[in-house]
Amino acid sequence: MHAADVVDASLLALRVDGFDAFNVAASEVHSVNGTLDRLLRLDGWSDARVEHVEGRPREPLGFQARVSRDEGLEDTLDWYRRNREHARG
Repeated sequence: MHAADVVDASLLALRVDGFDAFNVAASEVHSVNGTLDRLLRLDGWSDARVEHVEGRPREPLGFQARVSRDEGLEDTLDWYRRNREHARG
């Protein structure tokens, strides 16, 4: 989904009375590999070889996630609880 579409959906959501949650998505379903294949073709790469290597993004960047899924969910719930009245309008 393009960032411009996310912005449009967010602006529309601001017009809704009260508080609600929305699952915003494009009407088309695409896999990551399919999207990559399409991008390579649009850029003229007919012979590109894509290799998926487990753990590779962490190695060259030295990246390690600092926040676990549960911590992230707890942070989100904490924010919602602190802002519940404001979010509901």
